[in-house]
Parts: sequence; C-alpha cells; structure tokens
Amino acid sequence: MNCCKSYSRCVNLSKKFLTEIYDVDKENSECKSVITLLKETNNNLKELTSTKYTISVSVELELDKTSSDINKFTYESLVEPLLVSPSVKGSIWQTLLVVKDLTSVMDCSPKKIFIEMTRGGAKNKKKERTASRQEGLISHYNEITGNPDAIKNFNALKNENNDSLRKEKLYLYYSQMGRCMYSNEKIVLGDLLSTNNRYDIDHIYPQKDVKDNNLDNKVLVKSTENRKKADLYPLTLEIQTTCYQHWEFLLKHKLITREKFNRLTRKSALTDDELQNFIARQLVETRQSTKAAARILEKMYPNTKIIFSKAGNVSDFRNLFCFHKARSVNDFHHAKDAYLNIVVGNVYNTKFTSNPGIFFDKKVKRNGEDERYNLSKIFFYDVTRYGKTAWIKDTNGKNRRNNDNDFNRFPETGTIVNVRRNMKKNNNRFRFLLDLV
Repeated sequence: MNCCKSYSRCVNLSKKFLTEIYDVDKENSECKSVITLLKETNNNLKELTSTKYTISVSVELELDKTSSDINKFTYESLVEPLLVSPSVKGSIWQTLLVVKDLTSVMDCSPKKIFIEMTRGGAKNKKKERTASRQEGLISHYNEITGNPDAIKNFNALKNENNDSLRKEKLYLYYSQMGRCMYSNEKIVLGDLLSTNNRYDIDHIYPQKDVKDNNLDNKVLVKSTENRKKADLYPLTLEIQTTCYQHWEFLLKHKLITREKFNRLTRKSALTDDELQNFIARQLVETRQSTKAAARILEKMYPNTKIIFSKAGNVSDFRNLFCFHKARSVNDFHHAKDAYLNIVVGNVYNTKFTSNPGIFFDKKVKRNGEDERYNLSKIFFYDVTRYGKTAWIKDTNGKNRRNNDNDFNRFPETGTIVNVRRNMKKNNNRFRFLLDLV
C-alpha cells in the first residue's frame, strides 16, 4: 500500500547550512554542525542561533563571503551572489533601485535609511483552513470531566461564534475557565464586555519593560487585582499561592501554554540581560533577507546609518495617536506607513542608541538619578540623546479627556503636531516623507 505524506509546512534549509555551519566549543575543543546539534540537544533552531552558540556568527561570516561588487550597480554583481531565494532577490533588487533613484534626485547620500521589520507571514503560503478559536476551546473542554465550571462554560461556549471570540476578553475568559488569573474568583460573564470596567486584560511581563502583546503575556483579571499588581514582576507570592492549582489545571488541559504558565509561576525578577534582549528586539532585524539588503546598502552608502523600524511599534503609535488606516479610502497608506516608520524608528534609535545596555550602566544619569525606560510611555516624554532630539512630548496631553472641547482648550504641542500635519497631506509629491523629525 502506497502512502503519500505532505510536508508542506517544513522549512526549506540548505545542506550547507545544516552540515557545513558549525558551533565552536572552545572549552571542549569540539565543532558540531547544526544537524548534529538538532539531533543531540533539545534545542530548536531559534535556540541554536542564540548567543549561547556560535552558529549565528558562522552564518554572518558565510554571508560576508558572498560580498557583492558595489562598484557595479547591476543585478548580477549586487544581488545574484546573495544566499537567499530567487523571489527574495527580486524584492531586494527593487529596493536597491528605489534607493538609487531617490539618492539621484537628492544628489547626496542619505544620513539614515529606515528598513521596516514586518510582523511575519509568508505571502506565498497556501491558504488552508486552521482550527477556529471556538473549535480549539471546545476540543480542550471535551477532555475535562467532572468539573462544574467546565460544564457551565462549555454550554455557554457552544452558543458563541468565532467572530465573538476574536474579542480578547471573551477568548481569555473561556481559556481561563471563567476565573480571574490573579484572585481565582469567578468572572461574571454578563459584566465582561459591559462599560463598567470591572475586568482588565493585564500583561504579565509589564509593558514598561517588555513590548509583548502575544496571548502568552496576557491574562484576564479583576480591575482591582490589576491595580494591586501594578507594574511589578514576578507576581506576588499571594497570587501564586492562591492561583497555582488553577494555572496547573489550565496547563494540563492545554487551555494555556507552558510559556504563559512559566511566566505566571516564575519567582525571580527579569534580569538586566533579559531586559536588554527585549529592548534589542525592538531595534534589530534577524531575517536573513532583510540583513542581506541592509548589508548591500551599508556598502553602497558607508556614511549612512541603517536603522530597523518594527511594524508592531508603528501600529502601537497609530493606536496611541488615533492614526486610523483605511486601505480602501486612498492609495497613500504605503507612503504614510513609510513616514511613520521613519518617525517611530528614529525615536527608538535615538532613545536606545542601538545599545540597550546604556540603561543598565549606572554611569548614565538624568537629573541626578539612574536613567531608566518605559516602553509603554516612550512617546510621553522628550527623547534626546547626545544633542539629538527625536521627540518632544505633548505638554497638554494629561489635560485632555478625548473630546472636542478639551482639544480646543488644550491643543496638542510638540512633535506630534508636525506628524499630524504631515499625515493629513494627500499629494503626489509625498514631500512629507522627507520632513524628518
């Protein structure tokens, strides 16, 4: 009997990467290939390319061997040698053509080039039906027996639909079996989506330290418990003692992930190294295709600074300042996205100067105190570093209550005024793209 299996979800990895890229262990005088480490350790590919191993360094060295001939601006000399797929080579070449055209118009090299880091998702990925949130929850609830909460929530869940479960509060309610994750008290479903604000979605890792909006970092809790917890981490012993058995039950029945469980039960604070890594993720791109483009641009324009701008940060900026995006209304949204990537990318780059460790160096002072950071309020303060100002705060922001009268009494001030003026422009010249902060 013939059996045909589909491996459509497998990642395409080259033989060279798997067998000829090595991790060098100087202590034990060993060199092991990627495929060997995958076999002998429990680490996945992401872990193998972390700083714990030298594989990422080996990859960079290998990529440098394919350096392009920047003296000839042709596809064959610049792009063809790159170790990326043909489809990616095409997009890189188009990028280089655009930059080359812009520098010709400007008659000078740019001081900075901003590269947007997308949120992921393959354009060519085949469309396939995935389990809905409702189906996933129902399958997990089906495995629970003899639990009154599960029976009650299961009956309510069957009357929901997948569209309603797109609301995070409702989805978290069912994935937590209708209980507050900080007090273990029952949540009143009828009050959940009302305007009385009895329940909040809280970030386990505080947003001031870590910009992580994944469900693994979100829990549904009573507003009073959220205010008590504030921005502290790890969770208090009282919370962990009260809720541990419930968390363990949810993990056992796959209603929460191991990652969320670990974050809830962790006893130690986030280390400076961990915080530095979280900040670095806002500044650095890891995709080889993006690195390849950046590498060529660095060689073409040696005096130009290449800055990566994270799409998630731009989305947060849009939400914070109510810059709504409607693709169906006009065709200017791409240009405006580019402008916001410049604004937001410039603020993050200036704030952290491409070196997150600056905030963990006790020599860095502001007003006589150790300078820290708050990722959730980065645009609430002036951002200046080494004489360069990237953002001037809105001094009237705290006085407004989001209605027209308050905006008339307390108009916006600072950099946001300039940004909002540029975002209103809808002309073919896109001159606002060059109006940097």
